[in-house]
Amino acid sequence: MIFNFKLLKIIMVGFILYGLHCSGPPIDPPIQPAATKLLAPINGDACTTAIVLNNTISQVKFQWANALDTDSYQLVVENQSTKTRITKTIEANTTSSIELTRGMAYSWWIVSLTEKSSNTGVSEIWQFYLEGVETTDYIPFSALLINPTHNQSIDLPANQTLKFVWDGNDLDNDIDHYNLFLSENFHSQTIENITQEEFALELKRGTIYQWSVKTIDKKGNTSYSENRFFNTSN
Repeated sequence: MIFNFKLLKIIMVGFILYGLHCSGPPIDPPIQPAATKLLAPINGDACTTAIVLNNTISQVKFQWANALDTDSYQLVVENQSTKTRITKTIEANTTSSIELTRGMAYSWWIVSLTEKSSNTGVSEIWQFYLEGVETTDYIPFSALLINPTHNQSIDLPANQTLKFVWDGNDLDNDIDHYNLFLSENFHSQTIENITQEEFALELKRGTIYQWSVKTIDKKGNTSYSENRFFNTSN
């Protein structure tokens, strides 16, 4: 039997060309919308530019910058006292107005969206206070939790101590103290009357924790941060 090397060569070239044809062009990675830059209301502001509609409601205009690779935006506004959220989708625009209850502190942020993928871009979170009738007393803003971050996995040092860090703010500048809440499984503890924006605690290894901070000003007004989770490695 005579082996036909020429025929074998032709068959191999055919397989290679077929493979190249079936592989198709390289697939581009999914589009990632950029996080926008917030413009107004200014972070930590009393929002005096709001349009007063009546004794209880004002209209607030929100503004942000254009974000790359974005088709639309989702405006999220959260009442820091009730934790209720208003979510509004805006097409091809970077301004929007919402009617809000006066005399309340709010958080707001923008989610950038695209029709080309499920990816999103999320802006920073800003806070503002919407003045009420003859406002002379401001509720403190919800503390912003800095360390540990949400869902962070932490390798504790030899002394198993972790420093909790947060940022508090009040337009009256009259924050009196903070309470730190920490829980794991069915055990929880509260550390009260913290006068600094940090506190160190000894923790267990291999444990999932939840933490939050309550802010109390000199007039007894209070606000609560978000709840955040983290875990410690074995």
